[in-house]
Amino acid sequence: MNRPIYQGRNSCYSLRERFYVKRIETPGIDTISEAVGIARLILRDLRRGYTYDHSCRKIKITPRLFSRRVRYILL
Repeated sequence: MNRPIYQGRNSCYSLRERFYVKRIETPGIDTISEAVGIARLILRDLRRGYTYDHSCRKIKITPRLFSRRVRYILL
C-alpha cells in the first residue's frame, strides 16, 4: 500500500506516531503551514535516525533520503 508519510489521517505518522500534518486541500503541499509541519517532521526523523517508507515500515534515514524529502517540500 502506498500511503502518505506525513500528511493526513491515513498517513504513516498518523498510524505509527498518533499525529500528522493536516492536509488542507488536495494531496501535496498547498500552504506554508503544511510545508513547515512536514519540514519539522523530516528534521525529527533525521535527529532520531529513522523514518517510514510508504508501506509504513521503519527505515533508516540517510542523507540522500533526507535531501529528497526536503526537495519535495521545495518543489
